[in-house]
Amino acid sequence: MLKNQVKIYANQLDVIFHSEEKVKALRHDMKYHMNELKLMAGKYDAVEIQDYIDHMEYFLHNPREIVSSGNVEIDSVLNYMLQRAKEELKTVTVKVILPEEIKHSFDLNILLGNLLENAIEAAERTENKYLNVSITLQKGILRIRIDNSFVTESTSYKEERDGSRILQTTKKRKELHGIGLKNVKKIVESYNGNMEIHMENDIFSVNIILYMSQI
Repeated sequence: MLKNQVKIYANQLDVIFHSEEKVKALRHDMKYHMNELKLMAGKYDAVEIQDYIDHMEYFLHNPREIVSSGNVEIDSVLNYMLQRAKEELKTVTVKVILPEEIKHSFDLNILLGNLLENAIEAAERTENKYLNVSITLQKGILRIRIDNSFVTESTSYKEERDGSRILQTTKKRKELHGIGLKNVKKIVESYNGNMEIHMENDIFSVNIILYMSQI
């Protein structure tokens, strides 16, 4: 029964995704149609038509869709986390360039979810409340950079058995923070990648490189 329910649920998701793809395609093409209509309306000085088109453009805009790379799984996680960031922080800048088809979305969602949760919670405790997210994939190399404002006085490290250091947290549930960072570290290592952490001028930066073509 459980297997059948999962199959039914998976089929329904396929139907929803297929419909969403059509809607996204329509919205994407609609921009060009509206621009053409605006030019035509402007040519004949049809102010009412221009106003009507402006209202249509506003209606089509989805403020909750911050990222629209085309990759449904990754977009879902990023939009969820970044929507929260925009509600709680003062400055949120985002740059995401990803292909629609990308392998290992499950691993990337774990990595991005943990890093963004930590970054947002740290930035919330600062006056600047700043977050910058940059994610690009080119020639099999995935680059992730997350910068956030942080309180320097609350920063400390824990020495690991292998000699590495893990940033400590100010969360009440500290054990959850440790699990998240360890999961990130494991994923980076599994892709033969590299993770660097920098702190300068009250800005905490995480830089990650993953070699996607090697897996």
